[in-house]
Amino acid sequence: MRSAWGEIKSKYDGLLHSNLNEKFPSERHILLNRCRCWVLHNGFSTKLDIGCQTHFGKLKSGEIIWHFNVPVGHGKIVPISIFIRLHKNKNSLEIKFERDLKSSNPVELKDNELIELIVRFDIEDRNSHHISKIDNERKNYWSSNINITKNGFKFTPDKNRILNVIFNDANYFMESEWYHDIQHSEDIERCIDGYSDLYSPGYFKTKLIGGDTKKIFANVNCENQIYKNSNFSDEPIKLEEALKNSIKSFIVKRDDCKSIIAGYPWFLDWGRDSLISLRGIIAADLLDEAEDILIQYASFEEEGTIPNMIRGNDSKNRETSDAPLWFFVACKDFINKKNDDSFIFKKCKERKIIDILESIVSHFIKGTPNGIEMDKETGLIKDASGYHRALSVARNPDRFAKFFYEQGKADATEDVTKKIKNVNMTTRSAPKVVKKDGMTIRALNPSEGRGLKIRSKK
Repeated sequence: MRSAWGEIKSKYDGLLHSNLNEKFPSERHILLNRCRCWVLHNGFSTKLDIGCQTHFGKLKSGEIIWHFNVPVGHGKIVPISIFIRLHKNKNSLEIKFERDLKSSNPVELKDNELIELIVRFDIEDRNSHHISKIDNERKNYWSSNINITKNGFKFTPDKNRILNVIFNDANYFMESEWYHDIQHSEDIERCIDGYSDLYSPGYFKTKLIGGDTKKIFANVNCENQIYKNSNFSDEPIKLEEALKNSIKSFIVKRDDCKSIIAGYPWFLDWGRDSLISLRGIIAADLLDEAEDILIQYASFEEEGTIPNMIRGNDSKNRETSDAPLWFFVACKDFINKKNDDSFIFKKCKERKIIDILESIVSHFIKGTPNGIEMDKETGLIKDASGYHRALSVARNPDRFAKFFYEQGKADATEDVTKKIKNVNMTTRSAPKVVKKDGMTIRALNPSEGRGLKIRSKK
């Protein structure tokens, strides 16, 4: 979601990205894309958007907050906050609308003056990497799979994908709207799908006085409510804690262990990416999580290889030379952090961790199925793609990180210096000369003037 409420700039924006497999990470699926809201008072309607939004942030208990000072006519405003939180292990979302009590600000509407809140959800049914294009066939299919419930609606485009939206203290009105060619400005800049369509089956309407709170629950393939005790916290979060929580948000369940998402929203778990970033997880003292991740990737080892990319439960892609080497680095970091080497004797399926490390070494020496092999004379890893460079990086990660950082600074400084001095560093080529039928023709640079020049020798 964006910091600006209701804004869409990419196909990867969405209110609820669902992982439809309970055992391991799978491609995210979007059924609930956007929530749009309006405040009505005495016939005056205002949309909640960046125009009246004043704050955006994250609270200590994990909720995201948007705050608005909503104009309601006659110079008056109503302060409204929206809080959102996701369930840790389920495809479930909770939204809380709160009309703040009147402060000492004289332009705020009195608490006893009623306002109406309109909430409309935009939905679709797609893989997060795709876009929705709604033709007549899809329009009929989607609308026919909307069911009005006692306190909301249910969208069932497939028996394995069921979106349920519940608003207990509101009325729901079926009024379909179709939105075509919604621009994705960021995707256009990336030269990928720039436009998409959305469907809104209807809207909720409820009333609020000062101090009122209303909650909406939305879920895919699970129960309605997030927690039995659904209390929010308004305590701000410290930066260090927020960073650690951000790390945790990339750690996901895979079978009975854990893995790391390579990057939301584009990627699932990749072997080398997970093992490289594992160093940061160990440094952050998330040692239980780190141990689970190491055991998970140790279990993938086959003939000295570890998966490069994992799609669901498919780990056949092993086109990486340095993932096994980063596994060594991560094991070393983990052992040093705990000051205890007993980890290498832990069981991983039918083997111990040390057996897996030895398997990697022995297969690197004699050669792996994906073409990694150690040069007998130099001890370097060799193949057509230059895998020895990966070995060097794995052995000296800090030195290489510093090198690329310094190189980046040097390149940036050089580029800035050129621009300051207005120096044109592009290669100048000699004018092209063509001789034909006794004539010599030379192409002129644009700076030498316009038009055709003929010079004759006398």
